[in-house]
Amino acid sequence: MPYKNGKYVYNETVWTDDMLCFLKANYQSMTNSELANALNLRLTTTRTKLYELGLKRMDLEYWNDDQIYFLKKFYKVLGDTEIAELFNVFYNKNKGWRQKHVEKKRRYLQLKRTEIEKSEIKVRNVDMRRYADSHWKCWEGRVLKVGDIRTWYDRDYNRPFKVIKTGSGFVHYGPWLFEQHFGPVPEGFVLRFLDEDTTNVTLENLSLITRAENAMLNAASSNMALSDRYVAGLLAFKKPELKKELLKYPELIELKRNELMLNRQIKKHEQRQN
Repeated sequence: MPYKNGKYVYNETVWTDDMLCFLKANYQSMTNSELANALNLRLTTTRTKLYELGLKRMDLEYWNDDQIYFLKKFYKVLGDTEIAELFNVFYNKNKGWRQKHVEKKRRYLQLKRTEIEKSEIKVRNVDMRRYADSHWKCWEGRVLKVGDIRTWYDRDYNRPFKVIKTGSGFVHYGPWLFEQHFGPVPEGFVLRFLDEDTTNVTLENLSLITRAENAMLNAASSNMALSDRYVAGLLAFKKPELKKELLKYPELIELKRNELMLNRQIKKHEQRQN
């Protein structure tokens, strides 16, 4: 128990040299909670000592008097976003100024706008066409550009595949890539991946074979998954509502799957006989 000014002080933490060394050695790699648990101390006690020792992980950038004066003078006629834009021009800040920084400080200073003041700010911004491009800016980073490649997933065949964005929409990347170099895929032929990796879309991994050859390879391949959705699609061809209903009856799906597997084995046996 620490002894100060002739009195014993209760609930006072005694910091030893080892404890202080531990803080200095680990505050950069450990959170305050982890430091507190390691020293068996309360979080507030640990945080206070770190502050006293000047052990900071980042330098906070505080508002100065000029910035506060500007905010108090113009918050009734300028919106938070406008003030943030002006601050980015006149007051340098490492992380930049954003609308939420201004709003948070304004709320802390209890600088509230009336409904009339809010309406006047909005009307002026509309007249300045500040909202005219807001919809497009919102989607600017989301909408894919022509030439962007994405990986989609085929739930029927239980495998991923790649598509590319073109001027007319998304198309399968493999056929598109082949066409750019050799022209359209000839009628009666299909493209097949040599290593069976449907995401490895390169010219070296694409093979041009006939539909009959492709059907034989599919029949002989044990890796071709007959998922519930695929089997239901065969039972209800071009009937999406019936397909959804069939998926509720796994026993029917299993019967059809067994039939398909049996037919596959029969064809495989016939091919060996021939």
